[in-house]
Amino acid sequence: MMISEATPEALKAHAAHKARAERIRSKAVVYRPQTEPEAVPREPFELRKMPGSVYLEPGQIFIEPVPRMYSPYPLVEEIKMVVARAYNFSCIDLVSARRTANVVRPRQIAMYLAKKLTPRSLPDIGRRFGGRDHTTVLHAVRKIAGLVLTDDALAQEIDGLEAELMGIRPRVETD
Repeated sequence: MMISEATPEALKAHAAHKARAERIRSKAVVYRPQTEPEAVPREPFELRKMPGSVYLEPGQIFIEPVPRMYSPYPLVEEIKMVVARAYNFSCIDLVSARRTANVVRPRQIAMYLAKKLTPRSLPDIGRRFGGRDHTTVLHAVRKIAGLVLTDDALAQEIDGLEAELMGIRPRVETD
């Protein structure tokens, strides 16, 4: 269709379209990279830190978790860290594929606490422990729950870990 044959409605729509496109083009920001001498100097990184955030310098290792402000549940990462510290392991050992007895029991305890203290599902807990299957987590929960009923020393250890995670001091019984 040629312009001379256009209807008045089509000409009006075409003019409105061109006006809208021109308005959009006038508001558009064109990216033009600045060369080094013209670049705007930025303030040092230390001045741009947000309060309450954790910043690491190169070579530092993040040890403590960011404090939780709104959740009444401990994080699975916190549970792994507390259990690893109690049994002198690293968090990496808890999520590793190693199946030696000295690593398996703390891993099972951590999975048990994660299921007991958090609203996480079994598959989610399994993913957080090195991509394990939900049945592995279920086995760990059942195994530790059974041992807690028969082994008083283990029950006290788990109560202490749970109290530490929930921010409660464990009660010391005196004879």
